[in-house]
Amino acid sequence: MAAPNYPPTPELLDPNLDSEHRSFLRFVERRPLQEMRTRAPGEMLYLDERWYGRCGSSARLVEGWPNEPDGGAKGRLWLDRSLLTALVDRWHAETHTFHMPCGEMSPTLQDVSMILGLPLTGDPVGPRVITDDWMDDLQERFALVDRDPVHGPLTAHPHVAGPSKSWLMQFRAEYLADDADDNSVSRSLEAFLLWMFGYIMINNSHGNCVDRVLMPYARAIAEAEDDEVPTWSWGSAVLAATYRGLCDASCKSEPHSTLTGCPLLLQLWAYERFSVGRPMVDLEPYDDGFYGDEDDERPTMATLWIGRKGAHKQVRRVYPRLVDNFDKLCAQDVMREPYSTELVAMRAPLGLSSLCTRDAHLWLTMAPMMYGGQSDEAVRIQTAVAYPSCTWLVKLAPWIGYWADAGEQVVVPDGPHTDESFRAYLAWYQPRTRCRITYASDNQEAHQASTGDLYASHRDEALAGAMRACRLVDTHASSYLLRPEAGDTMSDSEHREAWNNTRNSVRQVLRAYGDEFFAEPIGSSHTTPTAGPSQPEQYPDQGLK
Repeated sequence: MAAPNYPPTPELLDPNLDSEHRSFLRFVERRPLQEMRTRAPGEMLYLDERWYGRCGSSARLVEGWPNEPDGGAKGRLWLDRSLLTALVDRWHAETHTFHMPCGEMSPTLQDVSMILGLPLTGDPVGPRVITDDWMDDLQERFALVDRDPVHGPLTAHPHVAGPSKSWLMQFRAEYLADDADDNSVSRSLEAFLLWMFGYIMINNSHGNCVDRVLMPYARAIAEAEDDEVPTWSWGSAVLAATYRGLCDASCKSEPHSTLTGCPLLLQLWAYERFSVGRPMVDLEPYDDGFYGDEDDERPTMATLWIGRKGAHKQVRRVYPRLVDNFDKLCAQDVMREPYSTELVAMRAPLGLSSLCTRDAHLWLTMAPMMYGGQSDEAVRIQTAVAYPSCTWLVKLAPWIGYWADAGEQVVVPDGPHTDESFRAYLAWYQPRTRCRITYASDNQEAHQASTGDLYASHRDEALAGAMRACRLVDTHASSYLLRPEAGDTMSDSEHREAWNNTRNSVRQVLRAYGDEFFAEPIGSSHTTPTAGPSQPEQYPDQGLK
């Protein structure tokens, strides 16, 4: 059979980068690429009540982790390697965006705030001078921690590039003696922070240790008084490290390559934005159990995904399928405004945590972000020069100053979005990038959704979930209608229960399929289009764009 006469493959903006990019290797050179590795922790560390005044908002990242109901690994954070790898294939280092068939998208500072609740204000997490005797100093400070003897003696720190995870695990909160002194509590908090910084927020490629540049930050927080905890811009550091990790990963083709940065942010961001790869979970609104007494104790947007039953199970090796579904992504499959007032109210009726919006004034800043020895500008030009530590501090001093003025470098929106401007943008965008990794047939077979689908990789699965919810509404309504027909009266409480059940089932329909793509905003006269074909008519399929 003769090979199809495909159009030529468009190059990326940088032809030198193109020859090494995963999308080029996968499509043009036909290399069988594998899923990337992610360094997720295999354990859950509990928050000690003696830390509450110092551990700060960063602890919100782990407090809602679920426990396995079937006896599996308790509290493990599950990352979807297939979904993350499919996203890496679409990352363009020249623009710091994911190139999709229907346009460019990228995690922003707003996403970091709304999803993770991390602070943006404060000094950047910049470079620090780490002396050569850091390991001796670490062991000396932790040697007197008052641990419960049942856990055995301390082991020596291995010779690795940073604080070892296995060594830090010796100081988890539950290992402390019941009458542990203040120093022991502080050291336990320091170990927890290093674990969270290095395995949740800012992963590196060393699977057995934390980046040692994070040591001074964890120590400063652990040793501070409750009302004097220093603040840093952890949100911008996480996003800068994630951009750097994506730039590196997009040109990695070796088996078992590692995605660094914050894979957790990418995964939750994808859940909020795309119907591709999204797990089906219990989509009931947050109830009173998710809310504390203070404004900052309310849930974040991420609570739905990492704190709800079922969200942590949806990890399958479906990398090729997800690549194909992203190739067929159209505008109806994308949620570009997941944080609208209406959608937030549907998810969190009592409101989100104040941590989500406290730094809204920085969401549109143009100031370069920084983590450690890398700024996002350094990532953009793909340079990394090895300087002695003190010289490195001097070289990066201007970038630190830029972030100090982040509030003065804010973009002012120049007008509302219009369909006409979006179509003009796509006409410019699509011929200038590789919108697809593989060729998608013009005659795709419809996906046969089943009741066993737990992995909402496209709108068909979402529709199957909506149909199940509709059947539930019908069942509830039918049972309520039978009672008056049989002469049985319903009490006020039974009426309320009936309407609550119906309302909750309808909300499941909206969240499973309808409102994410076609819901009409409250008070709007705009008529939202109904579901269309996989490829919208105004953007006809032209093979590989």
